[in-house]
Amino acid sequence: MNKTVKTVAIKGGIQYAKVADRLKVFWEENPNGKIDSEREDLANGKIRFIARIWRDGAKVLELAKAGTNIDVIRMTANATASADAVKKGDKENEKLETVAVGRALAMLGYLASGEVASREEMEEFDEYKKEKAEEAVRDVLESLEQAKTIDELKEEFDSRPRELWTNEEVIAKKDEVKNRLLAKPKENTDES
Repeated sequence: MNKTVKTVAIKGGIQYAKVADRLKVFWEENPNGKIDSEREDLANGKIRFIARIWRDGAKVLELAKAGTNIDVIRMTANATASADAVKKGDKENEKLETVAVGRALAMLGYLASGEVASREEMEEFDEYKKEKAEEAVRDVLESLEQAKTIDELKEEFDSRPRELWTNEEVIAKKDEVKNRLLAKPKENTDES
């Protein structure tokens, strides 16, 4: 992949490839691809858009026809990215969705710089993503361990990206902390 995507100059003369232009190249190279986006309403008036991209949409259809769980289908995406912001109007929602799609495209090598990444760059990026995923798991494990109440545990777990909800280590830690908190004797609040 040595293709260059059309760019425009932005602040400071930096060359930027618009998401629409990166999408055009993606569709040229992956005519049977699939892009899916999903909006999540979060606490404190925030929203999150999650974008998933598959190079071959037929595989998604095969999994769906076979009755595969939607969460498992989502995990088969070649790239997943999200973007969070405070909930505003429809135009801001569209921008947020575009950011999520742009990030997912970048993970596939359709970069904002207008370059399409080489295989070596993508391998390096895959290693970076793996390290970041491991870091995210360590972070959530630590946060779950710090929960003092069931409500805190639930809030901490629910605030994390869905991809972490299915991680075996995260599930085991959540269950461990939950069992510990449920077994903890309630403090006597009566003052006698």
